[in-house]
Amino acid sequence: IVSILNQNNETLEYQITDNKGSFSIDVSSPDSYLVLSASLLGYETKTIKIKNETQKFSLFLPVKDIDLKEVSVESRPVIMSNDTLRYSVNAFKSKQARSIGAVLEKLPGIEVMSNGAIKYKGEAINKFYNNGMDLLDMKYGLATANLPADAVTNVEVLENHQPLKVLKDISSTGKAAINLRLSEKVVKPVGVIETGGGTETPNLLWLMNVFMLKANKTNQTLVYYKTNNHGNDISKESIDHSDDVFN
Repeated sequence: IVSILNQNNETLEYQITDNKGSFSIDVSSPDSYLVLSASLLGYETKTIKIKNETQKFSLFLPVKDIDLKEVSVESRPVIMSNDTLRYSVNAFKSKQARSIGAVLEKLPGIEVMSNGAIKYKGEAINKFYNNGMDLLDMKYGLATANLPADAVTNVEVLENHQPLKVLKDISSTGKAAINLRLSEKVVKPVGVIETGGGTETPNLLWLMNVFMLKANKTNQTLVYYKTNNHGNDISKESIDHSDDVFN
């Protein structure tokens, strides 16, 4: 940031240089001399007295170490901003909560039904997003039952959510949507892989569970495969909850 000050140290004009450090400033002042000041975080501030006339300068700022004060940051459990209610996962997560679904069950105002359907204030949600993307198309049980709680930083409730963008400012559904704000670790694949086997005369028992999610700002990839023969019902994880919205 390059600034021009008058003799009373009042800023007359300033400019942010381009990526090459170049700048050009025009000022109008009756003072016979002015003060030119250049500053950049991590460098010493350079201040020189100059004549009040058209001229060129080349300034060099030496590097300067910065001592940062120690700070402690604590997240609030629930934050309301306009129509978005944001829950901090860490504030509601227990040591036993392996999946994000176990955390959702503890959030005030949110219910998780026996079939995996999610309700907010008694009404079924109309969309479920991961970082703002509709990856699962209302088969969100795939995420709630399998996505590790550590992979999510915040659960956002988007109240009065209109999933159709063309109607966003025209019509309100009166229903809410859920958005999982994923942590940066999801840039690399996260998930679980479980395998097992055993015998129960005369049968051979087996299971295999694979869930992997990779997400960035533009793309998301989900790998899901589950199978077993020991009576564990996994069918509700892939239920399409679109019909719940209208019931």
